[in-house]
Amino acid sequence: HQPGYPSVTRQIEKSQDLPSGSVEPFFVKSFPDGQGILVAFSNQEKMGIAEFSSIEKPQLLSAVNHLPTRASDVWATIVGSGSACYQMFLVNNETVKCIQWRVNDEAWSELPVATYPDIVLFPLPEDGGEYEYRILDASYQEVAKLVLSAFLDDFTAEELDYCISHAYDSKFDPPAIAP
Repeated sequence: HQPGYPSVTRQIEKSQDLPSGSVEPFFVKSFPDGQGILVAFSNQEKMGIAEFSSIEKPQLLSAVNHLPTRASDVWATIVGSGSACYQMFLVNNETVKCIQWRVNDEAWSELPVATYPDIVLFPLPEDGGEYEYRILDASYQEVAKLVLSAFLDDFTAEELDYCISHAYDSKFDPPAIAP
């Protein structure tokens, strides 16, 4: 079920003093507890994120519209839903593979980035414990495949894999690809 975009865009435009028709929602994500939604949007040269109360009757809770569209591959902030708080990441780069996090030095957990753009959420500790996160990018070879596949459309995936794995193997000294 998609939220009513005219209602959502009007609420964002009004809250941010933007001209009518200037907001373009490009990604919607529900909170895990179902208590609200996040809407990523663009407005000319900027991106923003808005938090709404529900999908059925969205009421704007908060919005920011100051993210330059090319300034950051990942934008992080804290958002809330009901009584829960989440660390939110708006991922806008195809080379970001996943986000890992852990609480109080426990084992790392992973949240894969499924699409681009994507909104990734993980719950913050209710007891106020410490948490940390890290952003994992694709390997040099994975990025090479992503870039080359856009230009070499006459190569199969297997042919690209073969070429890339043989171009970036252990034949160089030092072993770092781009020291």
